[in-house]
Order: sequence, then C-alpha cells, then structure tokens
Amino acid sequence: MERLRSKAYVRRFGRATELVAGSAIFAVAAVAACSSSSSSNSPGADAGRSDGGGAVSEGGGQLDSGGGNDGGGGGDGGPCQPRATVNPQDLLPYATVQQRVNACTGTQISGFLVACGTDPTSSNCVTFRNDAANATCMSCMLGINDAGTPTNTGGMLISASGVPFTTNTPGCIALLDQGTGSACAQVLEPLLQCDIAACGNTGCASTADFLKCTDVSHSGSGACAQAFASSAPCAADFQDGGVALTKCNGGPDLSSPQLDLNAICGTGVN
Repeated sequence: MERLRSKAYVRRFGRATELVAGSAIFAVAAVAACSSSSSSNSPGADAGRSDGGGAVSEGGGQLDSGGGNDGGGGGDGGPCQPRATVNPQDLLPYATVQQRVNACTGTQISGFLVACGTDPTSSNCVTFRNDAANATCMSCMLGINDAGTPTNTGGMLISASGVPFTTNTPGCIALLDQGTGSACAQVLEPLLQCDIAACGNTGCASTADFLKCTDVSHSGSGACAQAFASSAPCAADFQDGGVALTKCNGGPDLSSPQLDLNAICGTGVN
C-alpha cells in the first residue's frame, strides 16, 4: 500500500527562540510529500507533527513554556534529542471536536492569524484577544469549557501544560470527512501530543533539527513509535484529493491554518 511520509506541524503558539529560532507562530515546514517512501519512519498514513514552544496565555501577553516534561534544555540524549519515555500525564486524552458554527467571522479568523501569527506578545495580539467583540470567537478558538478552561475541543490544540500549539487539524478532518475522519482524528491528535511531549523544549535550533528529533521518537522503541505506527486510519484523508489535503491544513506546505479554524469556528464549510 502506498505510504505517505510525515509532514511537519511546526506551527507554534509562542516564542520563536524556544524551539525553532526565528519561526513565527504559524510558520510551517514540510518534509517530503506523498511517496511510497523507503523511509523506515513512514506511517501507514500521513502523521502530523508539531513542535511546542511558549504560548500566549488567555489573560493577555504572559508567555508560558511549551510542551515537554523536563522543563527544557534537552532530551534524554542531549540537545534536540527526544525523551526516551513520555510521562502519560503529558499525553492528554483525545477530545472530540465541538464545532461552533459562526462563532468567528472570516474577518476575525484572519484577524487572529494576522494579529497573533508572528508575535503573540505584540500589542495587536493582546488587543485582539482582549477585545470583548472577539470573546465568543476566542472561546471557540481555545475550546473554553463552562469552567473557563481551554480544552482540545476547539480551533486550537492544547498541550498538557495548557499551551495552544497548533490548529486543530484532527478536528477539521473529523468534521469534514464523514467516513473515516473521526477514526483519523482519534490517532492523529494523540500523535501530535506525543511529539510535543517527546521533543518539545529539547533545544532544537531549527525546524530540520526538530523533525529529526521526532523521526527518532517515531522509530524503533521511541516514545512515540506506537502512536506513529497507529496512523493507518488517516491514509485516505492524506491521499491526493483527501480531506486533509483539500479542506484542512494538511497540505504539503501546511500554510492554511484558516481552513481548520473556519471548519470548527467559522462557517463550517471549506
């Protein structure tokens, strides 16, 4: 069966220097696209990846340190090496996306990406998040529950440390692929969480280095090998013409975060 090499979810909601120097929040990079790759790390589907980094807290401007379970500085084998194991407490359980149609207008979605997409500490970003007119939209973006806590049910995925780290591509796939989308989301989201826990804040100096870190974690007895190998349910969604590539932010350049946000918090139709 044709196998797809992993694309890299390297959008970060936080400090450019935490993991990938110079990157913007939603900066993206992709390794080789669809192929019947000989790579030993090629899953039965296209397994998304992400890096961590600091995140803007809800309150306005304060940055929290991103994923990972050792507080930063390096993995078990040194700088930019994955942790050999991941604390189960750092792997949030899968959360079914909760679509809130028209919680955000198209202008708000684009405004959020413009205001916060390059510098989450900027006055423009703080102003956008604190604007009462954007409260309903931000509640959907962060999946705020009745207790006021961010969850993984909204437009952004949240790490175990409470850090929004990427748009909710698994949730978009679940909503827009009525066939196998839900099954894909249930394996893709835990993989993204595992990547954060294994390679977040390990001192990777570049996107390429971070991807090497996750490659190691996905292989052999790596901390995320089982999650990576479980991605077969996503095969159809990441094939040419699949929902991940055409209607969600799973394309080769991963440059369309607005698709995920629109599916979950906007019109619901891409």
